[in-house]
Amino acid sequence: MLLSQNEGGQALIVGNQISFAGYSLLDLLLIHQVLAPNCLDSFPLLLAYVARLSTRLKLKAFLVSPELVNHPINGNGKQ
Repeated sequence: MLLSQNEGGQALIVGNQISFAGYSLLDLLLIHQVLAPNCLDSFPLLLAYVARLSTRLKLKAFLVSPELVNHPINGNGKQ
């Protein structure tokens, strides 16, 4: 996986710059965590990635915003 090949998983997906791919991966992982909360427990690099990106100031604010929190995932009613 690209993440593990970039500074042992301590950086981002592509180098040290956030990218569309990085945000897309984060979005996918966050959705998975809503649908199956423990799904990343066996993947410490992915858990660390989510934690690392979720602390970015603007992203952190967005993740707790009503626009995101109240938005259903795939029409299944889960938020």
